[in-house]
Amino acid sequence: SLLNYPFHFQDGTTAQNGALYFSSNVEDVAVAILNLLNTNPHLSPLILDSYVEKESLSSPQPKSPNRRRIPLREQRWTELAPPDKRARGRPWLSSSPFPKNTATETEAMLLVNHQPVHRLLFSSSS
Repeated sequence: SLLNYPFHFQDGTTAQNGALYFSSNVEDVAVAILNLLNTNPHLSPLILDSYVEKESLSSPQPKSPNRRRIPLREQRWTELAPPDKRARGRPWLSSSPFPKNTATETEAMLLVNHQPVHRLLFSSSS
């Protein structure tokens, strides 16, 4: 959501002019949203170092012996997308900047099932 007043994250960081948070479990959709947000001159990625995903990380894998079924769309994206177009490293967040008990139902379900969640955080420059 876009806010018009300062927003304080749990690590003490403040977005003075508001923030836009986006999350998706579909990587190519998340990358398309990043590209769209990057075209807006009034928004810029808000990098919170304590939440930034490391370059070497790949999508989370289940910790149980049962491997999750990977949808065909995700398989194709993984095979065809150039490495620099994947949802990894800056500005992607590896965890939510919000308090633990504030995850959406969808994000909580994805985390319980060890499925990837691709997160972006942008701040308003006006």
